[in-house]
Amino acid sequence: MSHEKNVTDSFINKEGKEIFYNRIGTEHESTKHSQHPRNINPRYNQTFDTLDEALTEAKSISSSYDKNKKIIPKEKPVNPNKQPSISDFPTVDIMARLIWGEAEGEGATGMQAVGNVVMNRVDADSKYGADAQDIIMEQNQFSSISDSKRLEAMMNLNLDNPEYIQALEISKKLLAGELEDITNGATHFYNPKIVDMNTKWIKEYPVVFEHENHRFAKGAF
Repeated sequence: MSHEKNVTDSFINKEGKEIFYNRIGTEHESTKHSQHPRNINPRYNQTFDTLDEALTEAKSISSSYDKNKKIIPKEKPVNPNKQPSISDFPTVDIMARLIWGEAEGEGATGMQAVGNVVMNRVDADSKYGADAQDIIMEQNQFSSISDSKRLEAMMNLNLDNPEYIQALEISKKLLAGELEDITNGATHFYNPKIVDMNTKWIKEYPVVFEHENHRFAKGAF
């Protein structure tokens, strides 16, 4: 096995002074003999009066070897006790799972409308954060995430589900700004069949769009 290694040696000159120099290049671990002649780089021929000077140059040459190497990032240590979370997915996937979770069975229009609400909140001056993931992960904002059974179904989505594939495509386009807002600026949505219609914001915020089981409303938040 070969590897890059810096080797700083010295010799005694005719005046009896110790002179330092570098042998730098690939060395074989078993023989320790340099496989690269020193003259392949003029910098190898330099000599130094002190060991510190030689070591500094050794590091510099080593850096010039390494700068073009592909850097492989270290994997983050896995915590076996950490519970999987929807926030572990990339933002585009979090959005896809959310819009499926909230509008399953309501087609592309239903999923896009839910995504429009997320993006309208991103665009608004709100307390929920500056990007889609912040908006989605804000506590108690989306029932599909608050409901443990529904969240489990969202976490288990895979590419065998055609609706999930469709949700991914919608999500990509929403985040890229390639889909129009079909909700007329809605910031909230609800299913009138399952919510308390006496909730303050539901009573106050005007409905600006409706689709299937959901009403979309616009108001401050």
